[in-house]
Amino acid sequence: MLEREGVLAHLGAQRHPLCDGGKYHDLSYGLTGAGEVVGNTSRMTSPEIKNLMDDQRRQRRGEVRNVIAMAIPVVITTSSRALMDIADYIMITCLGSDEAQAAILPGQMVMWVYIILGMGIVSLVSTFASQSLGRKEYRECSAYAWQGLYIAAVAGVIAVVLRPFLPLLIAAIGHEPAVQELERAYTRVALLTAGPTIAANALGWFFVGIHR
Repeated sequence: MLEREGVLAHLGAQRHPLCDGGKYHDLSYGLTGAGEVVGNTSRMTSPEIKNLMDDQRRQRRGEVRNVIAMAIPVVITTSSRALMDIADYIMITCLGSDEAQAAILPGQMVMWVYIILGMGIVSLVSTFASQSLGRKEYRECSAYAWQGLYIAAVAGVIAVVLRPFLPLLIAAIGHEPAVQELERAYTRVALLTAGPTIAANALGWFFVGIHR
């Protein structure tokens, strides 16, 4: 009896008086989307309460699995770009040039300052796509994905247009002339990856938004 009452208290069971002389009656019960019990459980047996609690635990575990499943594509997309940067470091190290090793980090910083702006903008694709999914406007979901790709294409074109201004920016960093020359060479090529990187990020957020 004490065990049963303890389980009822854990579930937050309540009894509600009705207008019939103060007697208590059972209400219908069930699970909300958050896994909480609603209604009265005072007439439930201990096995039934245990099964209800097990259902809640399974539902919560399922929600955690869904979040992880949706996060994996974003993690892979972001990690793949980081792995490419690590590959750049490895190849530059094989050159055996101190100037080249000194030039790659500033070049990547310049590149990422630009790319991260585009990635921040296209992250909104997830928000708008999920809202359209909730409204069952499925064509709008794909429309926002295309908008993300258009933004990525524009960002790629702007990156090419900005390449002639790289010498001024890199000169402001103030490194030695030999290092600046290598910084300009690396950054000119690295900026060409801005469009594809932002596009991949936009598609990643699109699939997150439609729960795929």
